[in-house]
Amino acid sequence: MKKSKSNAAKAGKNTGKKAGSGNAEKLTMFGDSLKRIIDPHTGINIVDMNMVQNIVVKEGKVSLDFIPTSPFCPVVNYFVEEIKKAAKNAGFNDCGVNLKI
Repeated sequence: MKKSKSNAAKAGKNTGKKAGSGNAEKLTMFGDSLKRIIDPHTGINIVDMNMVQNIVVKEGKVSLDFIPTSPFCPVVNYFVEEIKKAAKNAGFNDCGVNLKI
């Protein structure tokens, strides 16, 4: 009987995560930091609001899609800067934030 991969294993394969390179620890730290970035209008973090998607790690760099709740979001620059700080604090060399409006 063939064993199927867990959802986590499938997700890791699809996001460019590489085992054994310390990326798992960095991603955990990064994810924890993203959960501390709170939307001032809702009081909910950007992860739970599904504003962060498609996180990819490649060659020490992380990139992601960021989807603000409105194309006219007045704090989008704040979010981008906080995301980049979170990536740096997690140990990534660079962070690309692709705005999806």
